[in-house]
Order: sequence, then C-alpha cells, then structure tokens
Amino acid sequence: MSFDFQLGWACRHLTIEEVTPLGSDRRSLQTRQPISSANQVRITANNNVNIPREGRFSAASLSSSSSGPYNINKCATTITIGNRTQTLENYALPIGLRVPADRIVTLLTSAFRANGVSILVESRNGVLVFTDESELGPSSQLQVRGEAAKSLGLTFQTRARGRKVYPAWGMAEKATVTNLVNIADLKVVTVRFPQFVEPIKGNPVFKVSYVTYLQRCRRCRGTGIENDIRLATSGEPLVVRNEDLLNQAALKMVITRKGSNPFHPNIGSTILDRIGFKAVGAVQMSINEDVTRAVTFFQRLQTVQSKVQELSLKERLYAILSVTTNPAVDDPTVFQTNIIAQNASGEPVFISTVFAAPGAAALVGTNGLSLGLAPLGIPGF
Repeated sequence: MSFDFQLGWACRHLTIEEVTPLGSDRRSLQTRQPISSANQVRITANNNVNIPREGRFSAASLSSSSSGPYNINKCATTITIGNRTQTLENYALPIGLRVPADRIVTLLTSAFRANGVSILVESRNGVLVFTDESELGPSSQLQVRGEAAKSLGLTFQTRARGRKVYPAWGMAEKATVTNLVNIADLKVVTVRFPQFVEPIKGNPVFKVSYVTYLQRCRRCRGTGIENDIRLATSGEPLVVRNEDLLNQAALKMVITRKGSNPFHPNIGSTILDRIGFKAVGAVQMSINEDVTRAVTFFQRLQTVQSKVQELSLKERLYAILSVTTNPAVDDPTVFQTNIIAQNASGEPVFISTVFAAPGAAALVGTNGLSLGLAPLGIPGF
C-alpha cells in the first residue's frame, strides 16, 4: 500500500510573523493584507519579545559587579534589600573567605519567603541577580544597602527601576480609495492596522501575525485551499491513502502543467494553457479531452507502479466513467471540471476542481481530502 503527503487543506487565511516596518509616525504597522479579526493579531519585536496589547514592561533588576565565591568578613555581614513596598531588613550573611553564590541564593530565597518579600534572587554564572516580582514598569523599584553589599559586588549600582519597553497598542483605521481608473467606480475601503499609543524609540524589527480575508489571502490566492504539508502533533507529516490518495494523485496529474518537471516531461496536462479564452464551447471540449488524456496516463503509470510496489484496490484507478466541464456563471474564463471514476474495488470516485488563469485549485470538500483536516482555529493566539 502506498501513501503520499496530504496537500489540500482549507486555508486559515493566517499570516505568521510578517515583517512590518514602522510608519513615518513611528507608531503605525501597515500590514500587506487587510486584517479581518482584531482579536487575532500578535506582535513580536526582534524575534523573541511578544508585545501584548497593554504594552511590554520590565521589572527592576540589580546585578553584582563580580562573581562568586564572595569574601564576607565578620565586620560586614548585614544587608538590606527591598522593593517599593517590601524590605528584608539587616539580614546577616554567613562569614567566610569563599562563600559560594549558590549558598547565598538559597539563604536569601528562604529569607525573602519567610518575610513575604517578592524578590527573586538568582546566580547567573556565579553573578548574583536580584529581580523585583511585585510590579512591572517604572513603579517597580529595588534598593540594596548595608555593610555586606560591597562584599557581594553591589557597590556601583544600589538602586534600580523598571521601565516601559514597548507602549500599548490598539487597532487604528484608515480609509483608502480603490478603482482609480474609473471615477464612477470609486470605492472607499476602511483598512485596519496596529498602532502604538506612543512613538517607538530605536529601530526594532516588528513581526505581525494576523488573519486576513479570503479574497485578499496570499496563501490560497482567494481559492480557499492551501496546498502545503502539515504535521501531526507527533511531528510526523499527515498522509493520505486508499481513495483519498487516488483523489489527490489524479488531481495533481490534472493540474500540473505538462513539461514543468524536466525529469518527467510527460507528467501533467495542457489545461492551464487553455484557460482565459472566451470560446466557451471549444474550451470545454478541449478541457475534457486534456483531463481524460491526463487521467488515462495516470492510470498507465499506476499499472507500471504496481509491478514494483503494492497498491491497494481503493487507490488504483480502474475506469473513467465521465468528465464534464462547465463555465462559472459570473466569469466565462473560469471552469469547473467534475470527474467520475471508479477504483479497482468497484467504488465510485468523485474529483472536482476549478481552473482559472493563472492557476487552479480544488474545491473545498469535493476532492475527498477532508479526512484528518485540522480545525480552523488559529493556534498560538
């Protein structure tokens, strides 16, 4: 039994981490596509900083200027550490010539917890780092004093204050005019985009993830179908077998432009070269002939394949029962082709696709590739 990667999916119209430069006002982020849902917008800066709507703030932090072990003599053992509302007063450190940083971290952590002081103390490569855990932003403060502060390398910096890293942001709107060729057909479209409440300092690289509209989606080109490989929760690619494999393989044969693969020049059809003409009757018959020729060639390939690989009866094409092509009601250069075939197990197989210049895409739910379809929710939001 053979298998293939599952390629046809209902498009989520999701753009992930689009690099979006700041506008001239240093506040606006103009995305390439319109945003359809303001609740599904995510902004990151410099690849690793997520910016929530309320903004990004840092906590006050103090670092020692030297790494441990530390020399603490009996004349300088007390230290006082506090934030804006809580303080650990006159704590006595252990006396020693080489007191490890990890031991100081353990002792101070226990003392902070016992006295209800929300301060985190860590050892980063032997350097003591104190971080306020009670507040964020400018209201977050830390202060260190006492005789033992100098022994711990807390001499040059004894006070710290948090800051606003990135301001809050919301959705702004701007009206744009379309169809400038004909004044009678002018349309005013409202475009939404993220905007910070304050100008941004520096030059961070912003990336915006958002959901756009079907008609403006670059992933599916407005077809509603995204052709790509997706992974299961285990990390393995999702695959198709049996009649789903037959559907997908036949569809790939039909919509592949013949000659586009230099290693297999006979694979595909010439259908896409016919799309765009308005001689509807002649084009319909030509498409039917091209589809029949491509699917028949696919059937011969399966015969050769079965000699070296086991194929299930459900994935083998046995007969082509009918091929019908009809133009779209509102556009005579767009065609829908329906194929009714039969696999080797005697079951009918329905394949439907739409051809439109310059490409083609399968219709949602009509090509049998909906098995294992992931939910249309947006993960990570």
